[in-house]
Amino acid sequence: AIPWVDNLDTSTLSTTDATTNESSHSSTTAAPALSILSWNILAQCLFDASRESEYTHIPPSTPLTWSDRLSQILTEIISSNADIICLQEVEYEAFVTDLQPAMKEAGYTSLTQSFKTNEDGTPHQQHSVATFWKSDRLRLKYHAHRSRTLTTVIQDINYHDALIAVVNCHLQGNPMDTVTRVKQLQTALSRSKRLSHHGLVVCGDMNCYLCDSACSTYLSSGTCRPPSKQGNEQVEWGFLPISKDIQDIPPHKYNLVSAYPPDLGL
Repeated sequence: AIPWVDNLDTSTLSTTDATTNESSHSSTTAAPALSILSWNILAQCLFDASRESEYTHIPPSTPLTWSDRLSQILTEIISSNADIICLQEVEYEAFVTDLQPAMKEAGYTSLTQSFKTNEDGTPHQQHSVATFWKSDRLRLKYHAHRSRTLTTVIQDINYHDALIAVVNCHLQGNPMDTVTRVKQLQTALSRSKRLSHHGLVVCGDMNCYLCDSACSTYLSSGTCRPPSKQGNEQVEWGFLPISKDIQDIPPHKYNLVSAYPPDLGL
């Protein structure tokens, strides 16, 4: 998971409404901590389809069925006691039947990304993202669904009704689809900018390196256009050439910084 934050490093907010997406600092009351957990839980359908080819290293004692995995996944995320939980690769049936009811009992409200359906009403895609938040502290104000992203704007009723936008991502997985991944971020951030909020968090499975990728460049710099004094050659994963089309992706207007230190080495 790669979390990027805008404005949340500030410790003050006013009691006025957030109508311009900008933080106000007229109050001197320190904001309470807000914890976020992001985790790709590996969709059971993907695990089953590739178990014999990609997971031969797993010991026989490892939980393999969904019921066994579900128990451990729930134990992990509930014990984290995080205020907001962002999951990726959540199957629709697993969300409705298993995760949503269990998390509701644990004190969380939840929302999953809209599933496109086939003519017979069955989900078009096998899995998506889902976001959970503590019901006793947070309230859903707005939500936006875009390609492989879900944005929820959540109100903190314990702190001046501050509005936090959380972008939960599971970006395109093919290593060659660098431009698509950045476009997915751009679309989500562009939509989020039109929703009133004081601060923003981008997290999830970006399917790329943390500190050396087109996505990290876009998030930190606001664009993938290289400085005029540098060459136009850009690579992904250290060796894959990136199409120059990536330079045409519109910039975002956030001031984002990584929640992870740059020396993490990913």
